[in-house]
Amino acid sequence: MIEIFSKKAGLVVRDIFFATGVVPSNVNRDIDLYTQCSSPIYDSVPSCILTIDLTKDENTIFQEFGKNNRYKIRRATNKDGLIFDIDFTPAIDTLEFFKKFYNNFAKSKGLPLANPAKLEALRNSGSFSIASVHNKNLPIVMSSFISDGYRVYFHQAATVPRDGNNSVLISTANRLLHWQMMLTMKKLDVKVYDLGNISRNPKLQSLNDFKREFGGVECETYNFTHGVSWLGKFALKTSSLLRKL
Repeated sequence: MIEIFSKKAGLVVRDIFFATGVVPSNVNRDIDLYTQCSSPIYDSVPSCILTIDLTKDENTIFQEFGKNNRYKIRRATNKDGLIFDIDFTPAIDTLEFFKKFYNNFAKSKGLPLANPAKLEALRNSGSFSIASVHNKNLPIVMSSFISDGYRVYFHQAATVPRDGNNSVLISTANRLLHWQMMLTMKKLDVKVYDLGNISRNPKLQSLNDFKREFGGVECETYNFTHGVSWLGKFALKTSSLLRKL
């Protein structure tokens, strides 16, 4: 379980990742935000996620990938010459670079921008890492991960802008990043690789298909946002703020 505190729009937000139930706290805050809770709490919303068992041996994990996925991962190193990198203790300038990289991607996709206070709190917690795949010393894809030592959670991801020439390279880079991240976390004795939500939104089916190419098991988890103070309860009635948490 991971617990962090950060500020957003003047509100103190407590993020709780991978809890098994309600986590009490005496710290004054306005909002509790539960992510990937293993059991329902309050009026929590069930979410389908995809996880991969890292206790299996490396070859078994790889063979459970889709055929196309395995081909592209091999191509990434053997033909495209892509390089994987992971930073478990990102410095401030690394965090700033990731934030800008992600925000450029988010703007192009109409997604919420990164929350700098939350990223800083995650970094300070020691549970946060940034992975990237490079081509000729330039990042093609970057992703952030959160881990409590048992589970590693795919948090945020971004790529360089797509054009007519780099779509295949981006696709292979994304696959290489996840495979190398699995191998890295497996060596650290992490048990579960969490690819996050399997969306019910028809517009996101291509992302679901991408995740399912890694095999794994789909299971139910629970997310919940709870107003603690009167200000927090009032703020959560504003949907625009809720989307940015």
